[in-house]
Amino acid sequence: MIVTTNSTKPQSTFAIDSALRKIAVAQLGLVSAAQAKGVNVDYRALARRRFVGALVPVFANVMRLGSWLPSVEQRSLAAALAVPGSTIGGIDAAVIHKMPLPKSLRQARADVYLLVDSKRIVRIKGIEARRMTRVLPSKPWHGVKLATPIATLVSLGGVLPTDDFERALDHCVINKLVTATGLVTMLEGLSPQAVPNRIAMLSVAMERLPSRGTTQSRVMHRSKLEQTVRRWLDVGGLEGWCANYSVLLTTGKTIEIDFAWPDQKVALEVSPFHTHGSRETQERDAQRRRLLVLLGWRIVEATDADLLSETAFEATRLTLMALLGRTN
Repeated sequence: MIVTTNSTKPQSTFAIDSALRKIAVAQLGLVSAAQAKGVNVDYRALARRRFVGALVPVFANVMRLGSWLPSVEQRSLAAALAVPGSTIGGIDAAVIHKMPLPKSLRQARADVYLLVDSKRIVRIKGIEARRMTRVLPSKPWHGVKLATPIATLVSLGGVLPTDDFERALDHCVINKLVTATGLVTMLEGLSPQAVPNRIAMLSVAMERLPSRGTTQSRVMHRSKLEQTVRRWLDVGGLEGWCANYSVLLTTGKTIEIDFAWPDQKVALEVSPFHTHGSRETQERDAQRRRLLVLLGWRIVEATDADLLSETAFEATRLTLMALLGRTN
């Protein structure tokens, strides 16, 4: 079959499909009508493929290949392609940067969040465009603009509760994506009108400024969490623990345990998601646990679900009690 496009030379069906695939492979399976036109594929050729399901509409004039599975990241990219020059921000950018966010919040967020110029008006169903008087820093991502981690945190103002914002910030600090100093500087340069909840965000960032004589931002959310766990341990009959206990390896190196009962070689690792934000840290912690097991340690890990409340922590407490040979 031969299809005539805007080009003076007819294109075969195979050539059209090949041209569309070449564009889509670099864009999580997406192609825009404008990009198709750029390779001489006209609207009629796109319409035929949409009719048979070879192309599936995502936003106005942005489609995905029918053979390509949809994803959250793909939908964010599709929105940015539908609004050329926009920047992916807010929760959508946070998900792409793998910041820890409450699952309920991610699921409840139906519209893709884009940052656009203050004079621009966007009315596309499924897209929430926030107009900015000042351009926040961005980075290239699959041919569109994605807010940098620090700009993403700023764009989360008014979206995340303070505790969740702290958690996201500490994740970024731990993984060296941002510094508290950089965030404070950026927030101080923006007006209250430009950033919802700016004062609260600035207060959280300033708490994490480096101590005198150091350059490392402080991680406060984990510190608060560990203080809570200490109280749960004491109240729950698990006294006698040592915090940040160092175990000497045969190599001469040491491994630090969050909470340890050295005589019984029982360890509690407090592992909220923000300390496991990358594959590297996950693999590092898995290796640490294997080394401890080889030395005879028994390890209990408390994850996000266990740290939501004292009630949620109960299963962890009972496991520790059993390992320590204690009774309620």
